[in-house]
Amino acid sequence: LSWQTSPRARRLAALAMALSATPARRRGRAPRRYASPATPGAPRPPARLLLVVAAALLRRPTSTLPAAVLLAQRPMGKNYAGLWEFPGGKVEPGEAPEQALARELFEEIGVRVRERELRPLTFASHRFPNRHLVMPLFEATEWRGTPRGLEGQLVAWVTADELDSYEFPPADGPLLPTVKHALATLEPEAEEPGIVI
Repeated sequence: LSWQTSPRARRLAALAMALSATPARRRGRAPRRYASPATPGAPRPPARLLLVVAAALLRRPTSTLPAAVLLAQRPMGKNYAGLWEFPGGKVEPGEAPEQALARELFEEIGVRVRERELRPLTFASHRFPNRHLVMPLFEATEWRGTPRGLEGQLVAWVTADELDSYEFPPADGPLLPTVKHALATLEPEAEEPGIVI
């Protein structure tokens, strides 16, 4: 008999399951006490996980325009109103991150992006008092439509040198070095060859 089906293995598995379901004080340990988040080094209470997706829409440089990334300003009435962010939003139950991002980009700024045109760039992980945000950031260099704020928010094309002059929510700030690098290494837009006479 293999170890998975032996009576001893079944007893150990049952014991492990029982112990995991038994409260800590019944196992001879004091229950875990959570200190306030301000106490350094103290364990924190479990937080609700919030999955949000965002896009770095990268405009390729041309002979007349520098490389830039699209930012959206958070509208009044929302948390961090007036700060700038990469457009995106929450992943709904049953949605893949790319699917959610394509939907959010169309709803927020009126552009259509195919899921296959979204490439993972980096991610942010940020703890708030009552939730933990995980935010994959995808890059895209192709989309259809002209970005515009459909929820009353401003949008702006921002170069790598200008990014530091914008104020971001705490989760977005750590993404900036990777976005700057992506802008610096972005291939120029292929231009139509001119006619030489």
